[in-house]
Amino acid sequence: MSLSCSSYTILKEKVSHQSMKPIKIYDNFISDEELEEAYQFINKEYTNTVLNWRFNSIDNCWKKLLYVAEKNMVNHISMSFPCTSVRNFVLKMKNRIEKCTKNEFKISRVYLNRQNCGEDVPMHIDDGVNPNAYTFLIYMGDITPENFDKVGGILEFKNKERTKIEPFTKRAVLFRSDIFHSPFGPLIPGVTRISLALKLIVNSPLVIRWT
Repeated sequence: MSLSCSSYTILKEKVSHQSMKPIKIYDNFISDEELEEAYQFINKEYTNTVLNWRFNSIDNCWKKLLYVAEKNMVNHISMSFPCTSVRNFVLKMKNRIEKCTKNEFKISRVYLNRQNCGEDVPMHIDDGVNPNAYTFLIYMGDITPENFDKVGGILEFKNKERTKIEPFTKRAVLFRSDIFHSPFGPLIPGVTRISLALKLIVNSPLVIRWT
């Protein structure tokens, strides 16, 4: 559908995310200083126990919920950020990935994942309904290029290429939420696999084409 005017045409199209790759890696997405900043809320214990680490038996890993948008509620409960510093950090990451992809996103949910040895997450999809849904992960654990061969912790996708991604600390991954994937826990005790997960929805603004 288009609305024509004398000088331009406004096209109502969902085109902003069509040029995005299904899976994209961003190495060194955050700095050492930002990693230390994230550790503050990764390790923080809140008086409200809902905000603390909880073991999720379905996913077979630990989770720490940080934000749930009102329009995409989990168990009919919306939740604001636990503090301003967490909100500011998440919005900074959102703005950065928007610049990298040249797209605008809405945040649906934000949470932390933590896996120890033996805590492999079953193959699953994050969103099989909304074609504009993307999952954005930032790795903040102990896994590095130097120890990966020993500790493992791969992220495996069930796509045609059977893509496998090493969860190196400070690396980020953006992928379509309808792709089946499975994050494996570390192979040895004493190593922690941590990721900050932003569930994003691509905005689909009107596209203006000048004539």
